[in-house]
Amino acid sequence: MPRRLHFGGHQVDVLETLDQWYGPDYLYIKARGTDGGLYILRFDEAQAEWELTMFKDARAQARKDRHDGRAEWTANCGA
Repeated sequence: MPRRLHFGGHQVDVLETLDQWYGPDYLYIKARGTDGGLYILRFDEAQAEWELTMFKDARAQARKDRHDGRAEWTANCGA
């Protein structure tokens, strides 16, 4: 399991692994970073490399929580 994620010049430590599931030649993990972000990562066994599949920014969730119920809020705000 990865302990640190690197994106260009940015790095995030993995705080906890929340879930994992397997497929024929891959492993997915759902992890929370020290930045509060939620990450879904895919490990390709044939290539022996990790790939970012999904990222949810904790700040975007906080903005959504503050705006819930307001007419102008849409599902893709803050993305």
